[in-house]
Amino acid sequence: MSAQQMKQLVRMSKQSSNGGTVFVRPSVRGNTEGVLPLGNDRLLTMTNNGVFLWNLKTKREEQSYRAHAELTEADFSFDAKYVVTASRSLKIWDAVSGQALAKIESEKPIRTIQFSPHRAGKTGYVFATGGDDGVVKFWEFNPQTRVVKTFNGFAVDENLAGPKAIRRIRFSKDGDQLWIVGDRGLARLQHLRDAAKTMVLAVPATQSLKCAAISDDGMYVTAGTSTKKVLVWQLPQAGRQLKLVTLSGHAGQVNDVGLVAVSYTHLTLPTKRIV
Repeated sequence: MSAQQMKQLVRMSKQSSNGGTVFVRPSVRGNTEGVLPLGNDRLLTMTNNGVFLWNLKTKREEQSYRAHAELTEADFSFDAKYVVTASRSLKIWDAVSGQALAKIESEKPIRTIQFSPHRAGKTGYVFATGGDDGVVKFWEFNPQTRVVKTFNGFAVDENLAGPKAIRRIRFSKDGDQLWIVGDRGLARLQHLRDAAKTMVLAVPATQSLKCAAISDDGMYVTAGTSTKKVLVWQLPQAGRQLKLVTLSGHAGQVNDVGLVAVSYTHLTLPTKRIV
């Protein structure tokens, strides 16, 4: 069955008065090149890069059979028992055995993924994701049932030009803040316990931020840009104002950055080494 025939079948079932079943097949799955009914309540659809199992009663995808796409990021849980990876889906792995424990498909690519640095939520394992839709989502993983559920989320910055894609998120060491950077100057330090303390840092819309880091003491945040620069902010503290230092000299866009707690007496700002 061709993709056009499949679309026609769905249209007909929507208009049918004799019990036709309608289910939503996300466009991210690609064009359907074949269909195989499995009894009365299940259906396999085949595309050029995978096979998908659908439940006709719930009208939902139950399982996908395809290779994991190119990974965008990976992270360990706070106790190093689990690894979470991101691509066009997110997967949870047992860090010791390497066994895949859970998988959630995504409508759009997941660009960044991070576990909370501390035990959190009902199960203890909470992580956050961000991607092209400009939304930070929070998830909880239950190791006993192997169920992953989203429980919260927020759009970081949306205007007439559409959502700003999120490229990196980083938790503060205490887990109270989330440093979020992305396209068109997106730079937001979200306070997760007190939204009034959230800071939006000024970055020209011509710059896209590709990577991010936050210091262990929470005094500095940094980001690498598409314009070959590294931006380092000294965050406001008691008796200290917000300050920005721009580091130049890279031959291309900066794809990763870190903050190391090593002081330099001949530097006033930042008091961290950029690597």
